[in-house]
Amino acid sequence: MSEVLSALDVINKDFKRSLRGYDPIEVDDFLDLVAESLHFYAEKCGEQERKIHNLERQLEDYRNLRESLQEALLMAQQSADEKIEAAKREAEAIVAEAKARAERMLEEASRALDRNKAEIERMKKLKISFVAEFRAVLNKYAEMIEAEMTDDES
Repeated sequence: MSEVLSALDVINKDFKRSLRGYDPIEVDDFLDLVAESLHFYAEKCGEQERKIHNLERQLEDYRNLRESLQEALLMAQQSADEKIEAAKREAEAIVAEAKARAERMLEEASRALDRNKAEIERMKKLKISFVAEFRAVLNKYAEMIEAEMTDDES
């Protein structure tokens, strides 16, 4: 079937008259019915084509939206990954700084301990020296008192 008939083609179609032909009124009535059917289906077809066109447009919109959402999701994921990586680097820097600070504090405490130990050692030596000098002074006074007492007895 190479040619599609329209309702107007059916309405305007004329047939030759013959002696033993069909009843022209029945043929005209049937052609009117066929024309109405063709018109109805042509409108239905046009309506379906419009619906298809609208659905195709919506489908394209949804595809574009999907692509946009996928791009946004990808960008959000990349941003989140970058922020996580930056936070890890910052945490590592903070930990490294804290370790370095702790090392410095330990070194300072160790030096202070060494200074305190040296000071204690110096104080012990001073004490020993003071005790020895004090004993010497006491012995000297004891000898002086002893000498004084022996002089008084004689």
